[in-house]
Amino acid sequence: AFIISMYGHELGHYLQFRANKIKAVILLLWPIGAAALPINEQWNKKSDKLPWNNVAWLLLAGPAFNMFQMLIGLAFVKFGIFPEFFRNYVFINGMLGLFNLLPLGNFDGGQLFFVIFSSLNELKDRLTAGIASVAGFTILIWIISRHLELGLIGVAFSIYQQVGIFVFVSAFIIGILHKQGRDNPEHANSRQAMTTEQATVLVVAYVMLATITLALLKL
Repeated sequence: AFIISMYGHELGHYLQFRANKIKAVILLLWPIGAAALPINEQWNKKSDKLPWNNVAWLLLAGPAFNMFQMLIGLAFVKFGIFPEFFRNYVFINGMLGLFNLLPLGNFDGGQLFFVIFSSLNELKDRLTAGIASVAGFTILIWIISRHLELGLIGVAFSIYQQVGIFVFVSAFIIGILHKQGRDNPEHANSRQAMTTEQATVLVVAYVMLATITLALLKL
């Protein structure tokens, strides 16, 4: 289930490479999974010159294919076709999708917000990071406050009930602030930079993808 899920994730990246006319291949890296990448250094250099908006959609394609695989798995479970396998399949795809959406390191989400922050000037960088952080803290406060009248036990119970969302949002806030702090303001003048409108659409798409993935994990 893990290998199929990982391969499907990389298939999303592969199809976006091909859509951008970059020759690519999916390598099966047993036992750790798979990787989609340009076929050689020449095509890799060509991919580095893609507009950052194209790069961003390429990065989102992997987690999006994980979500698509979750829907397929849930359909199989509903119709009673190998339900135990497909329940694991749904869970694994959900975990792969969410981990890769985290704006940390070289995860898809980390690289996504790197090109987003690289495209925006410093003021818009800080505004984006500020709005994202406030939204994240609002969600955390909502989770914690659901059983606040019961004291520490209530807080622990609230977090336990929504532990997946709590962990993801906490890591999201840390990642966003870290990525924004490492941004080079001069990147905003690059010809590869995306517009503010493109960056906004990508952030909305990211939020929708993360929300749907978290919701599907709870089904």
